[in-house]
Amino acid sequence: MKYSKNFEFSLFCITALTTLGATLIAPSLPNIQAHFSSTPHITFLSRLILTLPALFVMISSPIAGFLLTKYKRIKILLCSILLWSVFGISGYFLSSIEWILVFRALFGVASGFVMTCVSVLISEYYLGEKNRERALVKQNFFSAFGGAIFLILGGVLSDMDWRIPFLVYSLGFVVLFLSSRNLFEPKALQISQSSDFRFLKFIGVYAMTFISMSLLYFIPTQLPYYLNSHFGVGGSVVGASIASVSIFSAFFSFLYPKLSSKFSIKTIYGFSFSALGLGFFLLEIQNSLLLLLVFLAFGFTWGISFVNHYSWLFSLASPQEKAKAVGFLSSFLFLAQFLSAFWIEPLISYFGLSIALFILGGFSLSIAGLFFILSFRNKSADTLP
Repeated sequence: MKYSKNFEFSLFCITALTTLGATLIAPSLPNIQAHFSSTPHITFLSRLILTLPALFVMISSPIAGFLLTKYKRIKILLCSILLWSVFGISGYFLSSIEWILVFRALFGVASGFVMTCVSVLISEYYLGEKNRERALVKQNFFSAFGGAIFLILGGVLSDMDWRIPFLVYSLGFVVLFLSSRNLFEPKALQISQSSDFRFLKFIGVYAMTFISMSLLYFIPTQLPYYLNSHFGVGGSVVGASIASVSIFSAFFSFLYPKLSSKFSIKTIYGFSFSALGLGFFLLEIQNSLLLLLVFLAFGFTWGISFVNHYSWLFSLASPQEKAKAVGFLSSFLFLAQFLSAFWIEPLISYFGLSIALFILGGFSLSIAGLFFILSFRNKSADTLP
C-alpha cells in the first residue's frame, strides 16, 4: 500500500524526535559542566543529563509495549509526543542540576512511549519483508539526518548559552500537529490481543542491540570531550562532528536492502562491527586528518546495525508479539545507552584514552570475527541459532 507524502513525512518525523531527544544536548555537555563546576561529581552528573533518559526509556518501553496491545496506538502516541515536548523544553527554565535530572528522567519515560509507538506503527503500516525494510531505511534516514541537522543547531546554540538547545524540543509540538492530522489507527490492532510472548525467542537480537549501542554511545558521551581536549574545538564544531556521523548513518542505511539481498543477518553484523572496530583504532591515532574516516566508520555501523536489529526482530515476531517485542528492543537499546556511561568512563579513567580505544576496537573486531565464523558455518541461515 502506498501512502501520501504528508502521511510518511509525519510518521518518520516522529522517529527523528527519538534521535533528537537522545543527542541534542551532547554539544552542551562541556558548557553545562563548566556552569555547574562547583557541584560535586559534576563530571559524572553532566554526562548523566544525556544518559539518564535512557534508563527511563528502558523502564517505560516494555510498559508501552504491553499497553499498545490493549489501547489505541494513535492516542498513546499523541499524548507521548505532547509530554516529550513539555519535559524536553523544561531544561531551559531550570537552574538546578538536580531538577534538570528529574525532568530528564520524565523526558525519558515519554521518549520510551514515543519510540515504541512509532516502531509498532511502522511494522503495521508496512506489511511484507521488502516494504518493511524500505520503511526501516526511511525511519533511520529521518532519525539520523534530522538528528544531524539539530545536532549542528544544538552545537551552535550551545556556544551562545547551554540552556538554549533545550528550546529545540518545542519542535515536538509541530510534529504533534502533523501527526494528529495525517496518521490513522492501523487495522492490525484487532489481532494484537494475545498475551502469549516468548522473550527468549528474541534474546539474540536484544543482546546484539545492547552490545552495539553500548559501544556506539561512545560518540555522543565521549567524543565531545575528546574533540575539545585534543583539538580545542567549541560546541558548534563538536555538534557538526557528531552530526556528520548521523548523516553518514542516514545514507549508509540505504545500502541495507542490497546487503540483505546478498548476505545473511550474521554477515551484516560482521560488517558493521568490523567498521566499528576500525573506527576506534583510527580514533586512537588522534590525527585530525583521519577523523573523516572515523566518522564514516561509525556512521556505517550505526546505519546498518539499526536497520538490521529491527529487520531481524520483525522477521521473528508474530503479529501478536510485535508490540511487546519492540518494547523490549527499545528497552535494551536505551539500557545500553545508560550503562555505557558507567563502563566506558571508568575504562578511560583507568587505562587512559589510547589503551581504552584499543580495547574497544579489539572487542568490536572480536565480535565481527564471531559473526563471520557463524555465517561461514551456515551461509544459508537468516537468523542466529
